[in-house]
Amino acid sequence: MNEDERVDLVALMWVGRGDGGLQEWDELRAEAARTHNRHTVLYLLRTPLLPDFLEGGLAEFGRSCEDFEREHM
Repeated sequence: MNEDERVDLVALMWVGRGDGGLQEWDELRAEAARTHNRHTVLYLLRTPLLPDFLEGGLAEFGRSCEDFEREHM
């Protein structure tokens, strides 16, 4: 993943965790970009319930993990 993809993933996780919704996407993504560093991957991997948060974030966008799989496999 490149840096932009990692930033998007963090922001998506925050949406799924309930830190904001689609209306706050730009602000969440900007915050994720500001806090991005070489430990971002560890931050994600050490987040309890990460899969659930990502699934919830995708749902906010009207998407699902299955949609993502079909489009990228």
